[in-house]
Amino acid sequence: MCSFSAGSQEGWNDPPAVRAGPRKKKLPENYTPPAPITAPVMGFPAEQHTLQPQASVPQEHIQAPPGAPQEPGVQALHQLPAEKIEKREIPPEHLVLKSTFDGLVQRCQLAAADPQTKRKLDDASKRLEYLYDKLRAQSLSGNILAGLHEVGRCVEMRDYQQALAVHTQIVSSSNFSEISAFMPILKVVMTIANKLGI
Repeated sequence: MCSFSAGSQEGWNDPPAVRAGPRKKKLPENYTPPAPITAPVMGFPAEQHTLQPQASVPQEHIQAPPGAPQEPGVQALHQLPAEKIEKREIPPEHLVLKSTFDGLVQRCQLAAADPQTKRKLDDASKRLEYLYDKLRAQSLSGNILAGLHEVGRCVEMRDYQQALAVHTQIVSSSNFSEISAFMPILKVVMTIANKLGI
C-alpha cells in the first residue's frame, strides 16, 4: 500500500527550491572581457564591396557587426537603378470589370461611415489588383471571366443579390486557388454595397 505523507519530499516535477542570496559569480578584480571577434566569419566574403557614392552625396559608411543585417545607406538608395515595372494593359474587353468594381468600391467609400467598413474598402482596393493582374496576364478561365462579367452587369444594375448568387456559383464551380486572391473581397464589397443601399 502506498501512503502519501506531507513533508519535505519533492515530486519528480517540482521545481528546485529557491535559494536566497546573490547568484552571480564574483569576477576577479583584474578580469578583462575577451576581445571582440574581428576575423571574418566563414561563408562571408573577407572584403565587402560597397557601392561608390555619387560625387554630390557624402559617403557615410557605418559598419555593422559580422552577421548583422546590412542596411543600405542613403547613398546606396540613390545609386540603385530605378526599376520601373511596366504592367501590361488590361484587355479592352475586360476594362469594364475594372471600371465597374473600382466604381463600386469608390461609391461604398463615399457612403461608408464607420472606420471598420472604410478599412475593409481600402483593403478591397488593394486586393482587387490581384484580379486586374490576372486579367492583364489573361490567366483566368473562360467560365470565370464569363461569371465576372455577369457579376459586373448585376453590379451596374445595382442588383447585388443576383451578383452575390453569381459570385457563389463561380466560387463553387471553379478552382478556388485560381480565384482565392480576389473573390472573397469582391463578395465583401458587394455585401457592403447591398447593406449601404448604394
